[in-house]
Amino acid sequence: MKESSIQQRALKKSEQEAARICKETKQVERMDLRIMEPETTNYNWFLIWKIINFSKLVAAEDQGKKTSHYSPSFCLGRYGCKACARIYVNGDGAGHGQYISHSFVLMSGQ
Repeated sequence: MKESSIQQRALKKSEQEAARICKETKQVERMDLRIMEPETTNYNWFLIWKIINFSKLVAAEDQGKKTSHYSPSFCLGRYGCKACARIYVNGDGAGHGQYISHSFVLMSGQ
């Protein structure tokens, strides 16, 4: 009995530790994005977006995985609105299967 309760406490403690580590990892990932954002944000109204592995994205959508892809953010002036581009490589709505659908997403600033 005594060994069983010790094992249960140890298991519970390890599960709590794993949950804590997972939470801290997510916090670090969010911090990394905030640190990288000023490097990838431009302020000149232009967006040059190189989409890596485009053919793989098209192939994945041909298999039924309908996903959108977002560009790095850009600002409309130093203190203006923040935005990013969004695409569906195999189309969306009426253009599905025939065209690339794209839109611009306005984002809240910091």
